[in-house]
Amino acid sequence: MSRPGTVSMARCRRAAFTLVELLVVVAIISLLIAILLPSLNGARQQGRAIQCSANMRSLMMATKMYADENRDFFPGVGLSHSGTGNDLEKSWVKQLAVNYGNQPEVAVCPSDRSPYWKEPQIVAGGEPQLRLTSYATNGYTALPIASVDGDDEYIYDRESRIRFPSTTIFWVELVEEGEFALTDHVHPEAWAFFGDPREAASNEMAIDRHLKKANYAMVDGHVERLPFEHTLRKAPDFQLFHPSFLFNKYDPAIGR
Repeated sequence: MSRPGTVSMARCRRAAFTLVELLVVVAIISLLIAILLPSLNGARQQGRAIQCSANMRSLMMATKMYADENRDFFPGVGLSHSGTGNDLEKSWVKQLAVNYGNQPEVAVCPSDRSPYWKEPQIVAGGEPQLRLTSYATNGYTALPIASVDGDDEYIYDRESRIRFPSTTIFWVELVEEGEFALTDHVHPEAWAFFGDPREAASNEMAIDRHLKKANYAMVDGHVERLPFEHTLRKAPDFQLFHPSFLFNKYDPAIGR
């Protein structure tokens, strides 16, 4: 019989973990962490993607407010990607500030990890500049795009000129590094004519920022998260002088 106040050695042995049992517990915990971490990371990325889409809806709403107050014209662009100089006063970054309450966070995607927010960059011999936004406008809506007969005209710079507002892209997500990371617009009119459109677009846009997709705001105000190939894809019979597309949501003349 054990003395009062003491515990038998056999009882201690039964209550204690063996080394094997401890290793089994550690292995189970490690396995659970390995299973749960990707899910938690995916949930975080999904949350950031949702916040990004909310930002783009706000920007599109501000764009419509601007158009209502400026004879239906879309806001312009003014940030260079070729060293030709910047004119912030002409850029939507400045023009829309009043309409979206001068809240800089609206112009920043929470998944944007560009180093240029804090490190000024020199673009093609221009002045050092910082990144001002995660987003850019579709060049078709702000730049003189060559028409079929070769004349340069501001064809799609007004909301009323967009025939397919629910399928025509206005806002895209900017690439995080390189010269286009510091601009306020992209050039989709050129992507299909220089080899692989995806490769050309990836030099200007963050096409895989949200789980291999990106957010795109349409002219009608709604936002879609799409793989790049669902925004622009050449048809099998594509020819340089007779281009045809399965998808081209950038060109307002096609809008699908």
